[in-house]
Amino acid sequence: MGGFAVLWVFWGTLSLPDLIEICVIGGALVISVVVGLVASRWVRSVPAAGGEQPANWKIFWSWVVFEIVAGVVGIGLLYQLGQGRFALLWLALVVGIHFFGMGAAFHTSIHHWVGSAMCLLALVSLIWLPPGQPLGAGIVKVSDLVVGIGCAVILWCFVLVSARTGAGR
Repeated sequence: MGGFAVLWVFWGTLSLPDLIEICVIGGALVISVVVGLVASRWVRSVPAAGGEQPANWKIFWSWVVFEIVAGVVGIGLLYQLGQGRFALLWLALVVGIHFFGMGAAFHTSIHHWVGSAMCLLALVSLIWLPPGQPLGAGIVKVSDLVVGIGCAVILWCFVLVSARTGAGR
């Protein structure tokens, strides 16, 4: 999840000046490493629940396919319609929806919380945030910045809560 969190930060910061983007991505890498170390320590202290239902891999892979197809087709359509500025919001919505499938596959509710948070972040950003603001010579995509960093934070929280409670295993 730390790798995906860094990807979200990367996608969200593409409109920033290069030096700022590199610093933010570097910070995201550091946060992912720290979250990973803390999570690996916490997960050892969580007792195994026992009696858990095994993961349903057909559901899992069906939702992964959905995520890829819906993401690629939707982003392609957005660019065809000249609305590429909504691409990251669309991706956050699709990934959020995919987490509901992950909840079904792994029989957990924490995935539903993650999916709800990502979908809500995408929708609120679509409604209330401007697509871009001037900054020096370029335009900063405020909604992309908020969605990219927001999705990363959601994933980091997911890792920590899962590790602390055993809820995503």
